[in-house]
Amino acid sequence: MAQFKADVSTYVKARAFLGGRGSRKVAHNTYVEGLGEAVVGLRLHRTVVVRLFAGGSVALDSGGYRTVTTKDRINAVLHPNGWNVFQEDHVWRVTDPDGRVFPALPVLAKAFP
Repeated sequence: MAQFKADVSTYVKARAFLGGRGSRKVAHNTYVEGLGEAVVGLRLHRTVVVRLFAGGSVALDSGGYRTVTTKDRINAVLHPNGWNVFQEDHVWRVTDPDGRVFPALPVLAKAFP
């Protein structure tokens, strides 16, 4: 899994990592960026693959790039919260901490405190 420069697994942690900046590099080709007052995104190349909302929701979107790297970056945010993206029979699936499986991205769920 990606080794990020900081824990950005929740909105609060990601906002703290930004430290007032608009954008900050967290890994190779990967940036945390403010997307408004109540949203922080994790951008891989030109695609925001994770959006963390101040209210605790999370939105995932591969942007159509179903690569190992995309999955790795998403999971770096999800795993500390008990979520996981995996591939089964060439289909991406998302599991939540309760074991529920969502069939594909994009996913918007109430996930993080």
